[in-house]
Amino acid sequence: MGDRRMQSLCVDTLSAGEYYERWGRWVGGRRDRHMVRMVVEFVLAGVFAILAILTAVNPQWIETLFGVDPDRGSGALEWIIVAVFGVLALLAAGLGTRTAVLRSRSA
Repeated sequence: MGDRRMQSLCVDTLSAGEYYERWGRWVGGRRDRHMVRMVVEFVLAGVFAILAILTAVNPQWIETLFGVDPDRGSGALEWIIVAVFGVLALLAAGLGTRTAVLRSRSA
């Protein structure tokens, strides 16, 4: 009897329908994939935004970190990097928003 109770508590022994009935969501379903994707996209958007702001406020961090000055002090490379990080942040945020909308529609 103890084994049977343990089996009923173990997720591996449940079918997807039984798991849904018990816990209220699908395992490995479309909603779960959308959630993971949405979180990754928003985290990347935040990281890119922070890097863009860091580069705009202190453009010398690249030369300090890598020990090279590829634009010979003109600052052009830093502004290109700010623009690239800004575009990547907007793109990742847009994708995250799109995924959030898809997630809400699949509910």
